[in-house]
Amino acid sequence: LIKTIYNNNEVKKLFSYCVWITVSKDYKATELLQILLKGCGLFESTKGKDISEDDQKSKIQKFLVKKKYLIVLDDIGEPEVWAEVECLFPDNNNGSAILITSRNDGVANYTGSKSYYPPLLDKDESWKLFCKKVFKGGECPSVLESIGRLMTEKCR
Repeated sequence: LIKTIYNNNEVKKLFSYCVWITVSKDYKATELLQILLKGCGLFESTKGKDISEDDQKSKIQKFLVKKKYLIVLDDIGEPEVWAEVECLFPDNNNGSAILITSRNDGVANYTGSKSYYPPLLDKDESWKLFCKKVFKGGECPSVLESIGRLMTEKCR
């Protein structure tokens, strides 16, 4: 759902700055800062210089405060990650948006957001989606069908 929104050209036209950041399990603030600095076009000016984390954050904030931005933080694992990076995103009341995905309900609760739970698929829908993605819409080899059907029934 979030990918569909993010990749929509009509949505992207609404924002002057868009970035998708996948937050890894072994999240490090410096990596996220570097991704944002690159996206802001500020990375080269800081590369090789001994710039503190606070200065990097300040540069990002100054860049974003003038922009209408759409930022996706994909797969935040723990509320502490949001607590650490929330300060980077100025609330300039201009329609900017931050979309967060997480498998941890605690993240949504911490951010004060509402959780969205996509509906589960039935057996047939799961199997069709599985075949479409794995076999590009083609037939599943018979040797894999029983394990594939078992897996799709369980995952829904």
